Amino acid sequence: MTATSQPAGTIDEIPADLRRMRGRPFGRDEHGEPIAHGSGRIVVGSVRYLQALAGAKAERDAPEALDPDEVRLLVERARADALDQLVAMLNAAIEDERYHVTPEYLLNESNSYSYEFRLFVGEYSRTLSGDEEFFVNQGRRSVPNAIIQLIRPIGIRQTYAILPRIAAKYVKTELAVVRTDERSAVVRWYAGSQLAEIPPELHHRYVDYACQVYRGTFAAIPLVGFGQPAAVVRQLKCQVHGDEYCEWEFSWEPIARGSSARDVILAVALSFALLLYILLQGPAWVGVAIVAATLLPAGLLLYGGSARRQARELRRQQSLLLEQRELSEREHDRSEEANVALQHANLDLEQRLAELMTLNELGVALSTTLDVHELLDRSLLAVISHLRFDRAMVLLADEERGVLSDGHTAGASPEMEQLVAELELPLDHPTSTLAALYRADGPMLFRDVDQDEDEQNRAFAAALGVTSYLGTPLVTKGRTVGILAVDNRLSGRDVEPGDGPLLFTVGNLIAGAVDNARLYAEIEAQNRELERRVDQRTQELARATTEAQAARAVAETASQTKSAFLTNVSHELRTPLTSVVGFSKIIGRRLDELVFPAVESEDPKVQRAMRQVGENLDIISTEGERLTAMINDVLDLAKIESGRMEWRRVPVQIEEIMLRASAATSSLISHAGLTLVTDIEPELPAIIGDRDRLIQVVINLISNAVKFTPSGTVTGSARRDGDAIVMSIADTGVGIAPEDQDTVFEQFRQAGDTLTDKPRGTGLGLPICREIVEHHGGRIWVESQVGVGSTFSFTLPIPVVETSRAEVGEPVAMAAERNGASGDHAPRVLVVEDDAGTRELVRQALESNGYIVEVAPDGRKALDVVAANPPALVILDVMLPVLDGFSVVERMKSELPDGGRPVVMLTIVDEPERAARLGVEAYLHKPFDTDELIRRVRRLLGATARI
Repeated sequence: MTATSQPAGTIDEIPADLRRMRGRPFGRDEHGEPIAHGSGRIVVGSVRYLQALAGAKAERDAPEALDPDEVRLLVERARADALDQLVAMLNAAIEDERYHVTPEYLLNESNSYSYEFRLFVGEYSRTLSGDEEFFVNQGRRSVPNAIIQLIRPIGIRQTYAILPRIAAKYVKTELAVVRTDERSAVVRWYAGSQLAEIPPELHHRYVDYACQVYRGTFAAIPLVGFGQPAAVVRQLKCQVHGDEYCEWEFSWEPIARGSSARDVILAVALSFALLLYILLQGPAWVGVAIVAATLLPAGLLLYGGSARRQARELRRQQSLLLEQRELSEREHDRSEEANVALQHANLDLEQRLAELMTLNELGVALSTTLDVHELLDRSLLAVISHLRFDRAMVLLADEERGVLSDGHTAGASPEMEQLVAELELPLDHPTSTLAALYRADGPMLFRDVDQDEDEQNRAFAAALGVTSYLGTPLVTKGRTVGILAVDNRLSGRDVEPGDGPLLFTVGNLIAGAVDNARLYAEIEAQNRELERRVDQRTQELARATTEAQAARAVAETASQTKSAFLTNVSHELRTPLTSVVGFSKIIGRRLDELVFPAVESEDPKVQRAMRQVGENLDIISTEGERLTAMINDVLDLAKIESGRMEWRRVPVQIEEIMLRASAATSSLISHAGLTLVTDIEPELPAIIGDRDRLIQVVINLISNAVKFTPSGTVTGSARRDGDAIVMSIADTGVGIAPEDQDTVFEQFRQAGDTLTDKPRGTGLGLPICREIVEHHGGRIWVESQVGVGSTFSFTLPIPVVETSRAEVGEPVAMAAERNGASGDHAPRVLVVEDDAGTRELVRQALESNGYIVEVAPDGRKALDVVAANPPALVILDVMLPVLDGFSVVERMKSELPDGGRPVVMLTIVDEPERAARLGVEAYLHKPFDTDELIRRVRRLLGATARI
């Protein structure tokens, strides 16, 4: 407990032998045994009486001008000040701060204290009160209410008879009742057992104190228990005067009671005398005598019966009271034991808490430096500051030299500091206590070292001025690095074995810190050596670094050039690919619709040539689309890695992803002679993601399955698994070897032997799938068995708030009738394209579907055409001479009436969001499918042209 700041007491007025408390006031003694010499009620009685005297004096001294409320406040302040002074004086006498008290603690009746503490409370209270009879008067006020309730039914004499039994409930004492009668009792007290717990120099004071307290308490029994005057006390013997015991005689006036048997006999005798007197009066009184003689026996019988009943009832009530008293005593004893146990538990808890705080503060001190000498100085200062030791010493082990040396001290004189600093003690010294401590497994207490048999030990003890000390080895990681020793030579207090475990823990903390500091010093030395070596090689490394930086710059430039070249080439390839794929399809359609039907020849060679031409055109178209897909993969991966990929987050149905991917790969499945099976769990919730990118993942996985499946089936499935949707593409193909399964998602990696197996793509499809899936918060993996097939699966998280299926669907494009186009008047379409091949391809595709086409090679001319004769629809590229496509759209939408005409962009530039913000109605990437272009045009203009 920690004392609060209190007013200064009058400790200087106390005799010298009462200024310092020798033993512990409460808690546990030096041997770990509970201190329960007396109940806190005795201490509270002293405090309350002190406060009562202080309040009464304040009331007497109060000026007459004060009103009652002011007097009451003055009295309360005086009572509080008296208690604060008492607390301050007690804490000044208690050296160990762990046992400092507060006013609240002192007024807790459930506490238990030592005999010495009770003596100090009594002596200090008597000094503060100025009442020379304080001990006697205190005793009269110390009888607890519980005891008063217990003794009332049994009478004064019986109370004195059981006095030892009652007193034992509040204090450990030796009382004996010599005799009792109706008017007096002789009580004897032996102080021997109590004096054994008191320092010898305080024996006389304690006997005087306790004798007066007992005398006052026992004399108050008739007063507080029965409302009679206090007993008169006669001192028969006293241990203060050298007697073996103290003995008192207590006398009191007996309590008046009801009619006794003697009273009844006297009343009967008087009745007979009255009857005889009546008979002697003559014949006139004979009748009266006869009546009286007749009623007297009946009355006596009635009274006797009533008396017997009352006696039985009295005995029964006394028996019940005795039983109740026994129960009350047992309950009281249990309560007192519980209070003592609670007090000790609280003290133990507070001590453990204080120890933990000490260890924490020590740990903080140790963590602030890695210098060994500063660390030891701070550690020893923390030890004497927080662990209640006067001095502390550390010696470190020098294992190379085999000695204890490098001594540090705290709380020592300059001479002791020099002695310890110069000390060198062999680790294997056979008789030295310090060497024995170094070899010990735990803390050791050395007593009477000034009388040790070894001369060196006696000399060292004399030099330090110590008779006993507590020490512990400094152990860390199973190795002893030194010793720690402490003593209380300055205060004269004995060191206690109970502090050994805590000191051992502190020693381990210091040992760990010392070991860390030494390790740090070694590391620093090694660092300095490394720095020296580094300095020697700095010139060589500088040259090598310069060369490496130059090579890195060249490599980075080459990488950037490669990336730019790859991107530019990919973009440039799209334009001719658009013409190759588009014209091949137009040629194929014209041959099928116009040329081949006009050839009327049965010549097998002609037929074969016609068939080969058609097949060759299909090959051109297929290979062109394959090359387009490869270019798209390269560009997609480049955009993903550079962070330029634009993602759309919209509600998407799983069925839509699977069905659209299946439709996109149907021709691929058909040409390969495979069967595509879909297995979609019903009522799957929608997910949030980029619809086109997720369809791209499934298309890539289906295409990958077709490549490696000579025959059989490809199965696309979707199911719910907890908080995610699992989509899988399974095939019955060749499978993937276990050693290749971890690399299939790496860029440009393909399963199998590239020297014997022809590559079947760029090796970018699966890495792109992984990037898209992981961007959506999912994962992708493969399960495969060679010769059986492979299953590629990926997860898509379900949003916390699931999207209703009714909220998801394809946006509906508006098919508007523009410019009054009708079946009789074909709509006019403006094609703005700088590449002649692409321009011709679009023109032929539109004209073959009944549209009138006008062309413009750059953006400026396109605006002139639109201003002069607005077309029904504009198809333009982004990358145009003079004025780019975005600028054309922006000016057309802002300058022309009604926002201009519908716009379809055909471009290699991937910026559909920018186009949408400008109001572009359709956006197609090159190379494009002419059929898709025609569908978009029809949707925007309405199906009014001639087919």
